Amino acid sequence: MMVESALRERIEANMGLFSGDYQYKSKLFRKVYKEGEVQGREEGREEGRVEQARQALQHVIARRNLTLSPAQQKRIASEVDLARLERWLEAAVSASIPSDIFSDA
Repeated sequence: MMVESALRERIEANMGLFSGDYQYKSKLFRKVYKEGEVQGREEGREEGRVEQARQALQHVIARRNLTLSPAQQKRIASEVDLARLERWLEAAVSASIPSDIFSDA
């Protein structure tokens, strides 16, 4: 249809206005945008450290031939507190049984 085609062309043309090259004009907007970028990078780094600690913990558990219950596996997978994951990792090094790893919680 002619109307749908014209509408589609207009929408596609407008989409080009919102490319990643847009520069905000307002100083306040630029400042807020920049702060958001910095915060986003920091959050990404923190998430990376959490994931790295999670993987290290799982590696130590596997190397020590400890078998986790599904609930314990889920607990590790859902934990977002880096300090807690690091405590669990330290405990996993000398744990006799899996529940020794989680005794701090």
